[in-house]
Amino acid sequence: MKNHEKSHKELSAIKEKRDPKSKITTGEQNKLSNDDSLHRHAADEDMTARISFLIDFSLTEGQIQGKITHRLTNKQMEFAGVDQTAITQFMKRYLSRLEKSVEKIPIDEPSQQQIHASVEVHQEEPREIHAGEMQTRSFGVIPAGAVQPTELLRQGQPFQLQWSFEPPPIPSTVGEQLSYRVIISRKNLEGGEHMKVGEVSGKVDVGSALTARIPSEPLPPGAYRLEADSDFSLKSKKVGWHSTCRERRLIQVI
Repeated sequence: MKNHEKSHKELSAIKEKRDPKSKITTGEQNKLSNDDSLHRHAADEDMTARISFLIDFSLTEGQIQGKITHRLTNKQMEFAGVDQTAITQFMKRYLSRLEKSVEKIPIDEPSQQQIHASVEVHQEEPREIHAGEMQTRSFGVIPAGAVQPTELLRQGQPFQLQWSFEPPPIPSTVGEQLSYRVIISRKNLEGGEHMKVGEVSGKVDVGSALTARIPSEPLPPGAYRLEADSDFSLKSKKVGWHSTCRERRLIQVI
């Protein structure tokens, strides 16, 4: 009987050696599952041409501290203040993959039918033109009595928000004017509702540069996110055009 049990154990050991996959621990299964999930996530990121980052800001001892995370690899980098250079350099490490993916996307030549349909659309809407978008030349916070923008203000210090735009060339618009509207609001990062800082609207000649200036009262100490939105439009008997701009900026009041 003992010889029979011994023989049975030896056969079992031989089967395990021949088939190493016959027994996988729970930890090994979880590791395989996590690895597989990571590979699928990486594949999805490549297939959808999408790369995700998470940026967190916190206020520690009166100073803004930030951390950026690449969500796929969970790699992180910490920085002080609003260090746009550090954020950009970190993101470029991963965005280069996206640029390579774009280069591999084949560009299909339009068919004659598509060209014909496009021509018909333009004939039906002769007044709509497709010029470039209104671009931001500069956006900054100018403290009272200063000429240079800053991201650090002192308590009780009034300031002015200046947003300069670079207009695109718009054909057949000599003597026309653009209608514009600029709204700037703020939000305390420590909590609170969005509050409108100011609003300005009017008209400007097509092709002329525009600088919107919105004064603001002093803010209490804290970290704030400024949100600026603008809308430009041109409506005349000859042409129609529309463009929007958006800017975001973090400031700190000490």
